Amino acid sequence: MASELKPGDYHSLFCLVIAVALVTIVIGSTSQAGVASRMRKGRSTTPVFIQNLAGTSANVGGNHSPFTIPLTGTNHLLILGIATPGGAVTSVTDNATGGSNAWVSAVFSSDTSSTNRCNIYYVAQSKPGATTITINYASALSSYVWHIEASEMNPTLPLDSTAATNNGAATTTPAAPPVITSTSRSLVVSVGAGGNNFTGIYAGNLFTDMTLENGDVMAYLLTSVPTAGLGARWNESPSGSFCAVTAAFKGH
Repeated sequence: MASELKPGDYHSLFCLVIAVALVTIVIGSTSQAGVASRMRKGRSTTPVFIQNLAGTSANVGGNHSPFTIPLTGTNHLLILGIATPGGAVTSVTDNATGGSNAWVSAVFSSDTSSTNRCNIYYVAQSKPGATTITINYASALSSYVWHIEASEMNPTLPLDSTAATNNGAATTTPAAPPVITSTSRSLVVSVGAGGNNFTGIYAGNLFTDMTLENGDVMAYLLTSVPTAGLGARWNESPSGSFCAVTAAFKGH
C-alpha cells in the first residue's frame, strides 16, 4: 500500500517541480540563442553584379577615349580590367558626381615579347553618377577594357589577394596566376593578353569569360567557400607568349 504524503513531502515535491521548470526554460533559451546565432552567421550574401560589360576604343592624345558605362550606384565595388599593347597605365578617372572615384591599381604584369600589359584597377566604395571612365597612359595606341560593378562586397578593404604572371612562356593553354580567397564569399577576376589570340576558356576551368576583345579577355568567378588555386585558364591559337593577372575581392 502506498504511504501517505506528509506535510514536508509537499514542500519537497513543489521544489522539484520548480527546478524542472527552470531547467526547461534554460535549455529552451540556450537552444533559441543557438538558432539566432546561426541565423546571424548566415546573413552573409553572395556578391551581386550590377554591371558586367566590355568595350574598347582607340587611344587619343595619350589618353584613352572615355569608356562609357551605365550609371554607377553608391557604395559598390567597381573593377576595371585593362589590356594594352605596350603603354603603361598611369591613372584612371571618371565623371562621378562630386568628382572622380578613387581608382586604385590592384595588380599589373607585362610580356616583353608581345609588349602587352595586363592591369586590374578597382574602387572600394563607388560614388553615384559616373557614366564614363578615362584611362591615362604613358603611351599607347589602343586598349581593351572590361568593367564590373558589384554590390554585397566588403566596403572598406575589398581586395583580398593578387598574383601576376610576367613573360609567360609560349603555350596554347595560358593560365592566369592563382590566388587564395580568405572569405566564404568572393569575386575573383583574371585578365589575360597574349602574343596571339586567346579564343576562350579552357575546358573544365570554372571561370566565365567576358567579351573577347581582339584576342584579350577578362574572366570572373564567384566563390562560396575559402579556396586556393583560383585563376582563369584559356586557349590561345597559335601558341604564344602572354601576360596575366588575378585579383580576389571579398564579399560581406
